[in-house]
Amino acid sequence: METQSIIPKRKLIPSKWVSTHYVVIKKNFETDIRDNPNDFDEYLRNAISKYFVQDLKGSLAAFDYAIIMNPGKAEYYYYRSLLKFAIDDYTGVVKDCSLALKIKPGFEKAILRRGVAEHQCGLFTKALDDLDWSIDLDPQCGQAWFVRGIIKVTMGNKKSGMADLFKGQNLGYRDGCLLYGGKWE
Repeated sequence: METQSIIPKRKLIPSKWVSTHYVVIKKNFETDIRDNPNDFDEYLRNAISKYFVQDLKGSLAAFDYAIIMNPGKAEYYYYRSLLKFAIDDYTGVVKDCSLALKIKPGFEKAILRRGVAEHQCGLFTKALDDLDWSIDLDPQCGQAWFVRGIIKVTMGNKKSGMADLFKGQNLGYRDGCLLYGGKWE
């Protein structure tokens, strides 16, 4: 059963916004780095800014450079995993989230993101382990419940899977609401 198409894709930022703001982002980064070349978080902000204006290749290079400059920051790996998720590099997401978790064990967002990526890779057992861990850390995380439900249904456990899908919907997970005809307000 194909599960990848169940979770809808979204465009990052409207193209109208991109054209007007990219020049400002680039100029500000160049000025800030010139003034303080050891501000490693500025490299991260640059990478995130490029991501939001859909310069994905430039953003990946900026994330790589930020990690080279400061490899001990779990957040850098996590943010790069978000970019890799957007470009459908799910194995890269799993690797980056695993690196983030080595640096910062119990990093909730990285656990959830890795579980979702493992689901996309077809690693259902590993994904269930991470999603269970994510739910243990944050029982109100609708996305974790929803994706766990998809996996359970895929693996044949329809009753428990549907219960998780509806739990994710009831917790306000937007994709779960849209998939089952609920209203998102």
